[in-house]
This record gives sequence, C-alpha cells and structure tokens, in this order.
Amino acid sequence: MTCLCNKWSFGFGSLIIAGLISTANAGLIHRYSFDGDVSDSVGGADGMVVDPSGNYATFSDGQLDLSANSGQTSNQDFSNSATEGAYVDLPNGTISALGQKATFEMWFTLETNHVWAEVFCFGTSNNGENTSASGSASNYIALIPQNNSDGSWLTHHITTGAQTYIADSVFSTANEHHAVVVYDETDTSIGANGTISLYLDGGLVGAMARLSDFSLSGLDDVNNWLGRSQWNDPLFDGLYNEFRIYDQALTVDQVGDSYDAGPDTVAVPEPSTWLLVAMGLAGLAACRWRKER
Repeated sequence: MTCLCNKWSFGFGSLIIAGLISTANAGLIHRYSFDGDVSDSVGGADGMVVDPSGNYATFSDGQLDLSANSGQTSNQDFSNSATEGAYVDLPNGTISALGQKATFEMWFTLETNHVWAEVFCFGTSNNGENTSASGSASNYIALIPQNNSDGSWLTHHITTGAQTYIADSVFSTANEHHAVVVYDETDTSIGANGTISLYLDGGLVGAMARLSDFSLSGLDDVNNWLGRSQWNDPLFDGLYNEFRIYDQALTVDQVGDSYDAGPDTVAVPEPSTWLLVAMGLAGLAACRWRKER
C-alpha cells in the first residue's frame, strides 16, 4: 500500500486535526487522588494540606483523612502552629480558569455532619485571601452536606448577598458518597443564564438556575478550599478519596459511568487520550490509499 497525500488531503486533514484537537482539549483537567499528598496527576495544579499543628490530617489507603476535625472553625489563624484543624488549599486561579462549562466530581466519606461544614468552597470571603469571617458580600460556590435544618445545600452566592441553592436531605455518614456538580452556562433548560446541577451517588438531586452576576471565570478565587468555608463554619470532618475537575459539563450518562467505575478509574477520557484519537483519525483523513499495480 502507498500513501498518496496531496494539498487537498493535507488541507482537509489540517481542518480535521484542528477540530479534533479542540475536542481533545475538553475533559478531565485536574485530578487529586490523595495518594500520600494533594498532587494533581493531570494538570499539575498541586494543592496542599494546611494542618498547622500537624495533628489533624493523615493519608491512608489512598485517602486524605480529616476526621480529626471535630468542630474546629474556619476563621482561624492558620499560620499559627497552635491552630487546630486541617483542610486542603488548591492553587489560586484554578477555578476562574474554567470556561462556561465545568464539572466537579468527588468521592468522600462523612465521619460527622457538623452544621454548615463544606465539602468544597471556591471563591473568596469579604476580607479576602485566607480569611473566613463572612461571605455575605462575596462570590463563591459551595457544597454543604448539612445546613442548619434537615437538608444539604449546593449553593452559589454573589456580592449583593443573593444566592440560589439546591436542597436535599442530609448526606449520610459512615459510607462513601459520589457527588458531581455540573456547571453549564449554555444549558438554558431552567434559566436564561445557565444551569447548575447536583448528582449524588449516580442520581440527579436537582438543578438551579445560574444567577446572572455569577460566573466561575469571574470568581476572585483566592480561597479554593476542600473542607473550609468562607464563613466561620466548622471544618469538614471525614475522608476525601478523590476530587476531579473537568472543563466540560458531564452528561447524565457520563456521571453514571463514572459512578459505576469508582474513584480509581477514569471513565471520561483525559485530554491526552482524546488527542491520540484525534491524531489517528486526522491521519486517516489526510491520506488516500491505493494499491500499487
């Protein structure tokens, strides 16, 4: 077989490559598996455990154990070695670098539900970086396993104090949960400004309309935290198995596939995988084959 490539086929192949590389760049961009640290195995945006006293965070069996947190609050001086409690700090700008679509996927186990303790909170507080006195006039998005009544919240909040949220029953303790938050500004099915959805253990909990003044790209995300709040609320009490960030909105089927696969298997291909597929298909499109006579 001989590959005959002419200008047309190369031009067509280049268009295919451009289109497929665009697709290839969507997908899993950050993955934190907590296998002894908070390194990002996909995007290089390594996080860090903040544990001033060294008594509240441990790694074991591929999980980060923060169950020593027993109600310690978020608004402490974490530069002081005597400060009690621990949380995870992800790099500034990680969330605002996302576009109109994003997915946050996580596996975690709650040891104890402390009211208003948060699985994650991305954004800033009223007083800025590394403070948690109040988030009343700041932009952030947070997942809260138990509010002050008998439910859980996924909420997004803007500087005017307005917020919307999805409420459900309190997340159970002592068993691992799979939670997925899908952010999609282009999904206008329930609101003109986009949709934010919550899945728990493979099923859709609910969806809320995005506030027009809120966007991930517009966040002053200097407080990108797992386990700490923008308010003086308790720190997260439990274990993190895995946390992932995608720059696309996972579909219902993709969420289900990931739930079935579990935390140690990536069901949605990483960008590098898509790129290999794109290059292969582009090569086929760029060349036409004929048998030599």
